[in-house]
Amino acid sequence: MFSAAAALQFPLGHRAVSCVIPGARSAEEAAQCAEWMAAEIPPALWAALKQAGHIPAGVSTPIALTAAANASL
Repeated sequence: MFSAAAALQFPLGHRAVSCVIPGARSAEEAAQCAEWMAAEIPPALWAALKQAGHIPAGVSTPIALTAAANASL
């Protein structure tokens, strides 16, 4: 359910990445990408992906950066 949204948002977990530009071929695809970018990915999904070995343990995920940013406020 969250696979496309997580794939699109994953690069934003790295602090050097400021944007993701998907290659939409139509207005419908652009709208779908906008929905995926706005989707809230549950923190448990990122944790499960790390636990399963799909994401290395030391790699930042979007939720980890968001939590760190909020903690520094």
